Amino acid sequence: MRKRRFIGRVNGQRGIVEDGEFHHFVNVLRGRKGTEFILVTRDGRAYEAVVTEIDRKRRVVLARLSRMLENKETPERSGVFVAFALFSENRLKFMLEKCTEIGVKGFLPFVAERSKRKGEQVREGWLKVIESAVKQSGRMDFPGVYEVRDLVSTIEMAENLGNIYLLDVKGKNINDIVLKDGNHVIFVGPEGGFTEGENKMLKDRAKGIISLGSNVLRTETAAIVASYQFLNKIKNKRR
Repeated sequence: MRKRRFIGRVNGQRGIVEDGEFHHFVNVLRGRKGTEFILVTRDGRAYEAVVTEIDRKRRVVLARLSRMLENKETPERSGVFVAFALFSENRLKFMLEKCTEIGVKGFLPFVAERSKRKGEQVREGWLKVIESAVKQSGRMDFPGVYEVRDLVSTIEMAENLGNIYLLDVKGKNINDIVLKDGNHVIFVGPEGGFTEGENKMLKDRAKGIISLGSNVLRTETAAIVASYQFLNKIKNKRR
């Protein structure tokens, strides 16, 4: 039987599940002392764990950790990040959820000149959506969410992570590109598109300009489709 996954933290040799995860573990799934599960932390680690104590007063589940699990799905040598201009909250959460389920390694939110939302910080609600998607998909790692930056700073961060790819309807068809080893950062613009100056800045630094076809896609659709295609290319290279 597949073990359930819960988001928690580690203190020494002990795993801790709390807050909303406590309610789901104890009241919904009826977890009890001796229950075995997988503890996933926000810094990307996963452990086999067994419940040693349930403290209902403090709303905390304590667990003994037996071993750290190896993440074979997203090796450090390659992966996909999504850099996106802030957009509608509900659709943004949908993108985070689906990209996490697909296997995206991290997210770089930024503010572009035509972004409708400006000057925001990473929201706790985004992390909750990602937590749920990690458990749903059975991932062994927790994708990172970088702080909200301007476009220039995001490009610099992306260059430190790997190769930059810009989504543009006039670019090269995604089926025709060949990916090299390493991380790949996909840039998705705001709904009004990048300005001429922003486009030039990205094209000057990008490894490739990629088209997903002739149809104009919403931001979240473009991010999900591109991520799926890139991850499939990475998996096919390993075979």
